[in-house]
Amino acid sequence: MSFKEGWLLRISIVTTLALVLTATVGIFGAKAAQGGPPTVDASQLKQLSASMSKLHSMAQLQGLAKAAQAQTLANAQVKEPPMFSSSFTFNGQTFPFTMVGSDPALGSKTSHVKTILIPVSTHFPDQNITLFNKADADKLTDSPIFSRNHVVVGDRTQFTDALQRNQFHNFVSTVSPNYHVLLNQPEMRRTVKLELPFNTSNEVADLVLTVRNTNIQVGIVDINFFVPWIENQVLAMHLPTDTLPVFQFHDIFLNFGSIDPKNLQCCVLGFHDAFTPASRPNEIHTFIYESFTTAGIFQGVSDVSVMSHEAAEWVNDPFGNNPTPPWVNAGGGCQTNLETGDFLEGMPGASFKVAGFTFQDETNLWWFARTPRPTPATAGNYDFLGTLTTPSTPC
Repeated sequence: MSFKEGWLLRISIVTTLALVLTATVGIFGAKAAQGGPPTVDASQLKQLSASMSKLHSMAQLQGLAKAAQAQTLANAQVKEPPMFSSSFTFNGQTFPFTMVGSDPALGSKTSHVKTILIPVSTHFPDQNITLFNKADADKLTDSPIFSRNHVVVGDRTQFTDALQRNQFHNFVSTVSPNYHVLLNQPEMRRTVKLELPFNTSNEVADLVLTVRNTNIQVGIVDINFFVPWIENQVLAMHLPTDTLPVFQFHDIFLNFGSIDPKNLQCCVLGFHDAFTPASRPNEIHTFIYESFTTAGIFQGVSDVSVMSHEAAEWVNDPFGNNPTPPWVNAGGGCQTNLETGDFLEGMPGASFKVAGFTFQDETNLWWFARTPRPTPATAGNYDFLGTLTTPSTPC
């Protein structure tokens, strides 16, 4: 998902952490009164979708568009991951798109994407709780996100590579049998610590909650603080523009603005983003934030499923601005971008297992283009698993 739409309500409920916890008793649960994190029912935690417009100002989006145009110039000096551009037509309108990899219509080629994995520990100072699991990084690198040792929907390769080969089956089965888009094994960086600010007397912006009837602790963080922090990390760490940095968190979910216990609207589990530094307007950085998620919080979501969603979307819409005909998303809202995971997230039957890891099904290009069946994808399908029988619904 690029950024997920939410709420902007701010509240004034506390002067100290003790009052925070006391105020939430009866809404989040009695555990707060005993000094532990307040509890929350899993039904109150929802997967939310977002758009780039919720992440960036109009000026920032215009700057990103200008930078993307600059990348197409012959004399562009800023390196990006390997990408190609093409388009599709619907009702007489042309919709251009840029994807990671080479053009599958031009024959067999293997594209390699350099990746960097940055584990992040998150400290909530009011409660003095840190959420982090050092084992998550090894699990991710061992999974079919990066490993080619497992069969993913009929293809022994990585998840996103199998996805693209499935999507462009018309070319893979004819002129491009050895077409691949591969994520290199990541360069491992040291663990970064996210030290959240203290909550104030006017608002509760960040809070650790315990999922009711479990021992699972989840961290809720204000997205308005989080986005500038992570973009600053990209620049401070001097992460190259031709790499895919992945910031990995553990059960850290985002909300828009303050936490209102009477109207909890959470959660953003991950996103992929693109931005241009103000001092270097022709430079585009892309990255992924993903929360390695404990099973039992969200339906069909655990371990690498958030990363599968975001990696698929980054490969198909790396700058978050590939336009599509308007379509109805899973929440009944309207989207106009090529975000392959948003329609299927949270749907029954949309998750599947490979080598013990959880992945999410993805819609393909032809679902957005409303191409009549059989589509150019494997078996003429509209999605990776082949469960959808109709294309996107107009809105």
